[in-house]
Amino acid sequence: MAAATKHLGFSVTYSTSYEHPYALARKLSTLDHLTKGRVGWNIVTSNLESAAKNFGLSHQIGLNERYERADEFMEVAYKLWEASWENDAVVLDRDKNIYTNPSKVHDIGHKGDYYSVPGIHLYATKEKEYLQQHIDYFNELRALGHVIGNGKLEDDAEGLAIFKATSKDLAATELKSRMEHGERPFIVDVREDNEVATGEEEMLQKTNRLTLVEQVAKQIEELIEQGVWKRDERIPPEPELMEQLEVSRNTLREAIRALTHAGMLQTRQGDGTYVRSTSTFGPALQRRVLKTDALQTLEVRHAFEREAAILAARRRSKEDLDRIRHCLDRCFQAIADKDTEAYVEWDLRFHSSVIMASHNDLLIEMYSNIAEALQEVIESVKSISDQNQYVDLHEQLLQAIDKQDEELAEQSVYRYIQLTQSHF
Repeated sequence: MAAATKHLGFSVTYSTSYEHPYALARKLSTLDHLTKGRVGWNIVTSNLESAAKNFGLSHQIGLNERYERADEFMEVAYKLWEASWENDAVVLDRDKNIYTNPSKVHDIGHKGDYYSVPGIHLYATKEKEYLQQHIDYFNELRALGHVIGNGKLEDDAEGLAIFKATSKDLAATELKSRMEHGERPFIVDVREDNEVATGEEEMLQKTNRLTLVEQVAKQIEELIEQGVWKRDERIPPEPELMEQLEVSRNTLREAIRALTHAGMLQTRQGDGTYVRSTSTFGPALQRRVLKTDALQTLEVRHAFEREAAILAARRRSKEDLDRIRHCLDRCFQAIADKDTEAYVEWDLRFHSSVIMASHNDLLIEMYSNIAEALQEVIESVKSISDQNQYVDLHEQLLQAIDKQDEELAEQSVYRYIQLTQSHF
């Protein structure tokens, strides 16, 4: 069917209760390749007793455990598809007979309650951005209460699923679909303003996962904003956070996923979850800067570094001066070694150290979020003669900061920005 069609989509149903995430990830990756991205996965947990027995079980797995398994199943699948192969891992150099760069293919190192998958995925996932949109949507549906489980319902509500609809036709379609999958729906009234009209406030309190996940995410966000966990610091492990926030594992994971998607947190393979930004503003700024041309980025950089140089000259400490000097010395060494990569790294650290010497937390965070775009600008300075001019101007800036000469510090920034602009 895939070979005979171009626009037809294929959706296959696989149960997270009876499949293994590693095997399924391979199957779906193969189908994705064969269909050229036209395959979808209808995710179910299964609830029929007969199905469980036919898969060799004595009885059906309980509702809560099925959802626990599904959560971990999806986590493993996402790791295989997203974290195992970096975007530029596939080299495909036919002349050198090289398919991939091994340093960009990683073990996922997953060990959970139900699955242990230490190794790599066997395929590169091409459409990561497209996949991420669906991951975000799936998590959004869970958070909004479209999928309810994880031990948050009363025992007599097993199999209950809540959905909201914008029209009666949509509600009817949703109801039919849920009944066909063996679910017992709880239908809400449809109003023009989409307001849920059950008259059962207690039921809403029991099933409103949006409130619970949002509250936990907000708690974590506030702890980060209050400085309990600093930027680039690892947050406590899952059991400790569950106890501290008094929430279940799945609720905590959903909150962490939401903050990861927002850019505040970052999961590092095999090393835990780290604070990436102290607010959601920083990642949004970074995404915007990366879409801007180099000249405009340079103009923004000038504004940041000009003010930072003035503040650094006013507020610098001995530790600040030592840190700036160390970075500049490494720049000189990189030039002597003709190591452009090292020069770019230490030049960026030099500028970041000047920003840090401003002792303005907001300025420091905003600058750190445009650092990736700045690296691209710095990499454009490839000739040794240009690099020598830059470090000479950087030496002038360091001397101005040391002497607390704000005017000279500002002029030094202006000179090297002018030099950079000459490359565009």
